[in-house]
Amino acid sequence: MTPHDAKLGCQACAAPLDLADGARAGGALRCRFCGAWTRPAGASTLEGLRAPVERPRSIRVEDDGRGVRIVRRWFSPAYVVLLLFCVLWNGILVVFYRAIVASGAPGFVALFPIVHVAVGLGLTYFTIAGFVNRTVVTVEPGRTLTIRHGPLPWPGARDLDPDDLAQLFVVSTRKPDDERSRSPAYALAALTRDGRRLTLLRDVGLPVEDALFVEQELERRLRIHDVPVRGELDRAP
Repeated sequence: MTPHDAKLGCQACAAPLDLADGARAGGALRCRFCGAWTRPAGASTLEGLRAPVERPRSIRVEDDGRGVRIVRRWFSPAYVVLLLFCVLWNGILVVFYRAIVASGAPGFVALFPIVHVAVGLGLTYFTIAGFVNRTVVTVEPGRTLTIRHGPLPWPGARDLDPDDLAQLFVVSTRKPDDERSRSPAYALAALTRDGRRLTLLRDVGLPVEDALFVEQELERRLRIHDVPVRGELDRAP
């Protein structure tokens, strides 16, 4: 019997369960009728019931037989739009300051748009980073998990002991009451064995497919037994 043919009953309401009900690895399935999680008796894992996440084009996996490097390219078409906006924003500021110099206005006038200058510089740095940066997640032979962003400096670098990680999971970072934000935002998080939650990957443009793929690869490489975590992304159809 193939994973897609598997038929199971919810332990809470007895409704039938299969892959279409939203499978989760680690021996648990979520019921679409009552929302309860069911772990079939005698089953230590249900990884075969969870549809694998295909590798996104923005990610490559480098495996040398000892360790693995997961490299994610940040670039997306959204950064082209941001680049055009930066050119317009900064161009207006250049025109403004040229006018100040040409008019011989007092020097303190140049301080008026200082906030706009700061925004322009910050947004320009963010945009350039989107074009050139990569996130590299490395599982080294000594079982060290490292996360680096570059070549432009960016916060979020981590060095972790995989033995301290109990679970990996993807969460939505968009606030439920934030109606102004139409773009979904996601992060890859970890639950440590002492109950702490850590953010491993997070950026404004992190697609859910990228986050899910990195989660899947790390769980497989680190042999993390995947079970549901409260607050994680609901993947039920």
